[in-house]
Amino acid sequence: MGLTLRDLNPQQLRRLAVKYGVRVEGVANGPAYRAGVRKGDVILQIDGQPMRSAVQMSAYLAHAPKDRPLPMLVRRGASALFLALRIHE
Repeated sequence: MGLTLRDLNPQQLRRLAVKYGVRVEGVANGPAYRAGVRKGDVILQIDGQPMRSAVQMSAYLAHAPKDRPLPMLVRRGASALFLALRIHE
């Protein structure tokens, strides 16, 4: 995916007012970048599944459907937005 991810600690979760999420520390050219994911985003859900850790997210993406775009709920600053992630383009 071209992502460098980091789990959120309890203080970050409270500050962001979210129960879960994975912070994007870096984005290289790839499917996530083309979908619009940027450094500093917090990925909350992929395909309706809550993302609670970087390990869980990596495992989910390794087995995710590749025949359709996956909706990704992202927190960017004070806003939330949906992006469409295409694993194989």
